[in-house]
Amino acid sequence: MKSVKQLTACAAAIMLLSAVSSVSYADASERIREAGHVLTPVERVIELASDSNVDVRMAVAGRQRAPAAVLEKLALDSDKRVRFKLAYNPRLSEKGFSILAKDKDPDVRYAVAQGTFAPLSVLTALANDPDERIRNAIAYNPNTPLPVMNVLTKDSSRQIAYAAEQNIELRDLMEKYPERYK
Repeated sequence: MKSVKQLTACAAAIMLLSAVSSVSYADASERIREAGHVLTPVERVIELASDSNVDVRMAVAGRQRAPAAVLEKLALDSDKRVRFKLAYNPRLSEKGFSILAKDKDPDVRYAVAQGTFAPLSVLTALANDPDERIRNAIAYNPNTPLPVMNVLTKDSSRQIAYAAEQNIELRDLMEKYPERYK
């Protein structure tokens, strides 16, 4: 059985750890808010892009007013959640999207393929991805160039070929009846 002195020491240690972790959580929470705030100076955003807390880096990745160089740096982040979030940022450069399109993680490539902000060159490159889920997302993406759609109609996966055919058919209808698709 532990002595009163040992129990008191344990209780003090637990209280100290609790206080330290709540302070670090509060600090991280504040940095997340700072990373997303429109008035945060660019110099501070650059610092926050290298933060040890993944949630802070994710907040920077979602920031539309982040400098292009910062976003491109985040495209190489070690945590896939940061790269995934970045794939939905409309301010990411073509270079940044190209980096994400070659990502080793298929979830990141999928986010690029299904998003609406990737440049046409990136969508075209992803149409040749070995992962069927990514090619399927390209087939459903309304921004995929028509020549790429035509190639996807011959994909070995019937699901992808069908999706591309449907996308082409919808484009034809939208062109034929623009008043219905406003």
